[in-house]
Amino acid sequence: VPALTQALQHESEQVRLRALDALERIAGSCPEAGAAAAVVLSDHSVEVRAEAVRLVGQLRDPAHRATLLPLLGDPDPRVRSRTALALFALRPEAPELVPGLITALEDPREDQAVRAAEALAWLAQ
Repeated sequence: VPALTQALQHESEQVRLRALDALERIAGSCPEAGAAAAVVLSDHSVEVRAEAVRLVGQLRDPAHRATLLPLLGDPDPRVRSRTALALFALRPEAPELVPGLITALEDPREDQAVRAAEALAWLAQ
């Protein structure tokens, strides 16, 4: 994992994406994979952020909830969408999700607002 963590800091977007791919492959047997992927959730590349969110969401580790929450306000709709799905996959009983999801209801993209509404409905059950 240390070499992959270092690759996540590489200047090349493709290297960072390949490092995320490698982390995904070892995630089931390596608990450090999620923490390594979380490092690039604030990457300047939309592709890298979106893939990191997807990977962190697949791990379904509630420890990453707080790290994911701010990404509900990401400028890119793909990152916002994957973040909503990742948080939904965590199936939290978490009131701290509600403000971010309410904000996401106002997203100009209808599909993003619908996902936020679905997540809020699920939390209300």
